[in-house]
Amino acid sequence: MAGDWDLGRWDLPGWIGGKDARFYASLERFQPYDLDQLIGLPFGLDDEANSPQTTLSAGYLAPLKDGNARLGLGAELSFRDGGYTAYSQQYWSERAGEWTWAVENRLAKADTDTQQRLRDHLRVGAALRPEEESLDGLFLGGVRVDRNFGSDIATDTAYWSAGGSWALDSDIQRGRRPGRGSRL
Repeated sequence: MAGDWDLGRWDLPGWIGGKDARFYASLERFQPYDLDQLIGLPFGLDDEANSPQTTLSAGYLAPLKDGNARLGLGAELSFRDGGYTAYSQQYWSERAGEWTWAVENRLAKADTDTQQRLRDHLRVGAALRPEEESLDGLFLGGVRVDRNFGSDIATDTAYWSAGGSWALDSDIQRGRRPGRGSRL
């Protein structure tokens, strides 16, 4: 069961429900069936994989600042025999002239019979895309933190990457040939 609501129809403050802002929610129930057991084969699933799972999720997506920024907030909670797993994700991106900036965080917590774990992944990025130039650039960096409380193993990872492209002129970048018009 899932729902998706357009918040732009209601008279909400602009920072909550501007044009094209959406709220979504879902409820899912998964009941696995062991086909081997149903038809009498000697194979089969273990009990944990055979247990039903219920998942609740909800989120909010909104374009802000006259369409130059985007905000997303979401959460998901899954229950299964032996524990639960929870996720949350937040992101913000904004275009400012030729630059686009973005930050995203994803937090996950598992508390089950087999693992007690907390993971956090933070990413930050910037992209340069001038409209009149044939240059594109991208920078992305992040930090991953993983704590496994069942085995006392902790891992922290930092990373970054950069990339770019440059075309001889803007006609080549946009796939046009000077003086010929477009061809299929």
